[in-house]
Amino acid sequence: MDTWFERLESRASHKDTSNSSMETALHEACYSGCSLEGLKNIVARHPEAIAMKDRNGLTPLHWALASKMQHSKARALLDYFKYICMASINSKNTTAVQYDGALLTEETLLCTTYLGYTALHHACLSDASSDIIHDIICLCRKSAFAQRHGKTALHMLIEYVRSKHTSMRTASIYTLLNTYPKAAFMTDKRGNTPLHYACYPQTNNDAFKLLLQHSFDALSITNGVGRTPLHCAAGGGAPLPVIDILIKSYPHALTILDIDGNSPLHLACQEKASPLVKSRLLVGDGERMLLVENGRRKTPLQLCEEMGDIYALLRLVPHYMQ
Repeated sequence: MDTWFERLESRASHKDTSNSSMETALHEACYSGCSLEGLKNIVARHPEAIAMKDRNGLTPLHWALASKMQHSKARALLDYFKYICMASINSKNTTAVQYDGALLTEETLLCTTYLGYTALHHACLSDASSDIIHDIICLCRKSAFAQRHGKTALHMLIEYVRSKHTSMRTASIYTLLNTYPKAAFMTDKRGNTPLHYACYPQTNNDAFKLLLQHSFDALSITNGVGRTPLHCAAGGGAPLPVIDILIKSYPHALTILDIDGNSPLHLACQEKASPLVKSRLLVGDGERMLLVENGRRKTPLQLCEEMGDIYALLRLVPHYMQ
């Protein structure tokens, strides 16, 4: 390890960049087992490397944010950005010095990899802490507006925690929404808003309510397969409080059919949702969906019968047993 780190320090001192990978010593320090103190030493020896790209367009910060195991290094790099910005502001030299510090920080945080990801995107896709996301945005507000294939950082954050079956961080949701409220209405290439992705079993109720407060006008948005957030919640196993608040906020969604002719009730029956969820989907105009056929010419009652769940549903609407 000592020999390896000595080599890394030597590369940093000589500001060496590998011809094949275009990696600096700082890149390697950010994805390897280099200690935090070692990282700081390398930054001191080659500070310019903090804004340099490797052959895949990744800066050292991209690498540090790509893995949760390296997030302490990302924290150190962000602290360095704060330092150079503050040093520029406090400098007695010309405004050019102030501009250089701010410009370097902004250019680095807006830098995209060859796959189109910014540092903030990497942070959202690796479950970075709320303070890291907050600091990236404070250092470069524009980073919250960057998109990849129509997905904002808000999409990515929610989609990632959904895929890992964990809950959303309320503070992170607040920071992203407060910086870029329009993100709540943005649709990705599949037509999904962040609210579509937020309707999953492990969703954080407080974070969901916060997202919903900014997304009321997005409740009627249907995705590429014609589904509203309520469809996603009913078919995706979202908890009852989420189902309940979606219905109260936009009851018309109960009767909207997707491109396959499914209402939220159809999807709930198809996925064998709990009786409590089904009972909520039967309120108001929802009950008349019981006899509506979808594209497969199946009613919710027939779908429940296929799933061996027909009697659980009929107990909710006993007059259909007559």
